[in-house]
Amino acid sequence: MATLPLNVTSFGVGSDKLGDEFHIFFLSCHTSTKLYLSEGELTDDLSKALTTDNMEFITDELRGLLDDQDFMDYLEASLVF
Repeated sequence: MATLPLNVTSFGVGSDKLGDEFHIFFLSCHTSTKLYLSEGELTDDLSKALTTDNMEFITDELRGLLDDQDFMDYLEASLVF
């Protein structure tokens, strides 16, 4: 796993209320920011988040992101306001 930014206090896979669609999120309690993975970027708008009904796909995506140091650097820069 790449080095997780210090300002990331939580991350994971979330779902809609029915558990039909899954998305990836990153949370920073330090900046009160929650970001979602969209197509190739991060967004604070859940409606723009990359979603899928395939839990295996979304967990594989998260695993890949956690191993990508360039993405971790991008995430760290995105959570600093």
